[in-house]
Amino acid sequence: RHHAQVVAREPLTILDAAHNPASIEALCRTLASVQTGKRVAIFASSKDKETGKLLAILNEHFDEIWLTRYVKNPRSVEFETLEELANSILTRPWRIAVTPEAAIADARQQCGKGDLVCVAGSFFLAAEALDILQATVQK
Repeated sequence: RHHAQVVAREPLTILDAAHNPASIEALCRTLASVQTGKRVAIFASSKDKETGKLLAILNEHFDEIWLTRYVKNPRSVEFETLEELANSILTRPWRIAVTPEAAIADARQQCGKGDLVCVAGSFFLAAEALDILQATVQK
């Protein structure tokens, strides 16, 4: 079963530990039924994962993709690699945010009431994002 966690509303903000192609596909299928305006994915990945495949799936389902690195674990894919992959795979607008905290704050600020921000790609990212959101967001 799929466990996407709604952590805030306006914009709807969802956290998911999805980190392989099957779980990212399942997440996107779950979100397909959610009526939203703009859809923004915040993504970080671990070095041992199929990062390119994950980005290709997100590219089909989101309007914008924000790439970041989680801070507390050294396995996070480097910005240089993320940038190379984004340039070769993504057709949607994308950007790099230096920290998950910056990505979440900026994405939520730029999204309106009917929009969706989804944080996915890694257990580590989901854990850091949960801490950040619990500290900063009133539900």
